Amino acid sequence: MLTIKNADKQDIFHIQSLSNSSFFENIDIQNMIENSMVAYEGSSPLAAAGYEAFGSVAILRFLIVHRDHQREYLGDGIVKALLNLADRRGIQLMLTDALDCAGFLKKVGFEELSEDQKGDIGVQQVIKNNLNPQHTLLAAKLPDFFLKACRFNKQL
Repeated sequence: MLTIKNADKQDIFHIQSLSNSSFFENIDIQNMIENSMVAYEGSSPLAAAGYEAFGSVAILRFLIVHRDHQREYLGDGIVKALLNLADRRGIQLMLTDALDCAGFLKKVGFEELSEDQKGDIGVQQVIKNNLNPQHTLLAAKLPDFFLKACRFNKQL
């Protein structure tokens, strides 16, 4: 049975086992674990995602799906679970410069950072200190993301 849950310190090893060790060299997973989600099939980790918060702005720092389970909607599920967690914790904008999965994130519902969002002083500061502004930056505005990204959301 598939379970997606909030990660805790006991999940760190399982999350790291999803990817090679060099992937986590620049990620302080110890300090992000409370802002992370992990998916298990029984006791086997299949996917994980985590963010780093800067007030009401956050950065998606990692998204990993076990290679044998890609294209099974696990990535979609773990991203939406993580965004739900972030929304409940007061995050209003999730940013990423994840070049290797930009196409996937756009399919899930992330959009290129708008000019209005780029003009926000708080967002500018987070980008300046934590992201490469030369990369295409993607964003998910919360809670608005869920109005567009969920397939079965219809106005009645």
